[in-house]
Amino acid sequence: MDLAVAGYGYVEIYRNEGAKLASVPTWSAVELGGVVHSLAWGDVNGDRLPDLAVGAEGSSGVYLNLADGLLSETPYWLLPELQWTTSVAWGDVNYDGKLDLALSGFGHDMSCDCYRHEVVIYLNVDGVLQNPMYIPIESNAVYSIAWRDINRDGYPELAVATGSQAAVYINARGVLTSTKAWRPAESDSTSVVAWQDVDGDGDADLTTGNAGVNRIYRNDNGELQPQAIWTSGVDDYITSIAWGDVDGDGDPDLAAAIYGYDEECECSASTIQIYFTERTILQSESVWNPDLNRVYSIAWGDVDRDGDLDLAVGTGAGNPVKVYRNDSGALQATVMWQSVENDFTQSVAWGDVNGDGWLDLAVGNVAAYDFDCSCWPSDSVNKIYLNHSGHLSESSDWQSEERDDTYSVAWGDVNGDGNLDLAVGNAPTYDLVCDCYKNGENRIYMNMGVTLGTTASWWSDDADDTWSIAWADMDNDGDLDLAAGNTNFEANKVYTNVGDELERSPSWQSVEADYTQSVAWGDVNGDGFIDLAVGNQGINQVYLNEHGVLTNTASWSSTEWHSTSSVAWGDVDGDGDLDLAAGNYGESNQIYQNDRGVLQLRDTGNLGDLDNTRS
Repeated sequence: MDLAVAGYGYVEIYRNEGAKLASVPTWSAVELGGVVHSLAWGDVNGDRLPDLAVGAEGSSGVYLNLADGLLSETPYWLLPELQWTTSVAWGDVNYDGKLDLALSGFGHDMSCDCYRHEVVIYLNVDGVLQNPMYIPIESNAVYSIAWRDINRDGYPELAVATGSQAAVYINARGVLTSTKAWRPAESDSTSVVAWQDVDGDGDADLTTGNAGVNRIYRNDNGELQPQAIWTSGVDDYITSIAWGDVDGDGDPDLAAAIYGYDEECECSASTIQIYFTERTILQSESVWNPDLNRVYSIAWGDVDRDGDLDLAVGTGAGNPVKVYRNDSGALQATVMWQSVENDFTQSVAWGDVNGDGWLDLAVGNVAAYDFDCSCWPSDSVNKIYLNHSGHLSESSDWQSEERDDTYSVAWGDVNGDGNLDLAVGNAPTYDLVCDCYKNGENRIYMNMGVTLGTTASWWSDDADDTWSIAWADMDNDGDLDLAAGNTNFEANKVYTNVGDELERSPSWQSVEADYTQSVAWGDVNGDGFIDLAVGNQGINQVYLNEHGVLTNTASWSSTEWHSTSSVAWGDVDGDGDLDLAAGNYGESNQIYQNDRGVLQLRDTGNLGDLDNTRS
């Protein structure tokens, strides 16, 4: 992660170079006309690169990310109205998959020759911010704004910190209410607001930083309570608050920046206070804590054939792939093996590619911009590390010829010859030469007997944003079919295996076009035909299999809206039917219990902690 810093009339970015911030800024914007009060990262033009919104007393706007690690020298978009911006926040107001921009502050109203305090929302229309919507604020100031979907309908609500009280405006399918839908019972002068699931029940609670004590208001199943459930013990003037798991116990802790007065020096003084969260119900402590920075994929496999499962980890952050050994049921904190190559790995999968009885490791990688050469690296290929009697090769033994952005890899014997073939799920790859996205077809590398062919033998006709693939015999004809879960609000698809050969065009695709990050096969109703679960940024879904054909529309949908990055089937309660687990990013994980073929959200208790689950 790189660091953006703002001050009086300037913004600077310090690049992270190998887990160390550069000592001099790599980009800066100056002469902004006053104090910069707020910064927010968000992808405004859909190129998957974070752009920077700047809220200042003078010139507020958005600077584009140019894909070379630098932002544009001049703003891509300038705020035409507010003269004094206090806060900026990105949020998908109308649930169309594009980030809209909210700004708070005040500007001069010529009709009354006065200053008007308000929140302005600019809708994102094909990457251009336009069509402003105004929310008049019944207060003498607006200091902070924050988006969060509190009632789980997919549309984010807006919390506002004013000079008098905090308030929440409900989002009614893309249109915010003009009057406050919620306000606290306490009369505070609120300077900052932030959303966080403090109690681990799956919905976001509201934290307010005040000129006085800080408070937390509980979200009870979509209804924000007016009485605070927590109050800090010290009266201070809070300028900023941020949540994070400081002590690594799985609970979010609160940091508060305080502006105050030091009586000893008779001068202004600032400090930071941290409040630790201590759960009183169903706490669970991690029994394994390796030194890992970022993890995008994990896979269990008995690499040393000692009878217990070892863990492969793909970091996705330009680091080596790692394997941790299971020693008689205790996973070791030190690395058993790691690759020599440093890749941006999104997916790992175990499979015996050469039939020697030892599990080999397949690795799916994406390209990432290399600042040293100012280029996209040439090693964004998929790889296999062979297992030599319990020891993986340090360098890859196989590499694909194609260079794709691969987000999912899966082993399966597609042609029934007894050898494992490798399917890879891809998204379009950015090409710096044409400044465009290319390829994106899913591929299969056939097993030639002891290794895979280096060029794909099969590829899909469609080029989708595929983030998850999974093999299963959907039609019970004895061969494996391939499901593809697609993001970017594209339909999910299944490619049918006919005569030991996968068709290039999908035989099935969903009516729903969601942001799917995970797919998993499982027979939910016990009829002998395998059904398909999809995990979305939104509601999760299951498509029932009716005698070999999936329903085009979802047969089951969760009532909750979450950012689900992984789904998996398993019999949690031991009653003989499959339950569904959902791993959520930035939210608590969930289990849907199977009651005679009907999934219902289960009180998971120890799964209630806030997590950034990827796999």
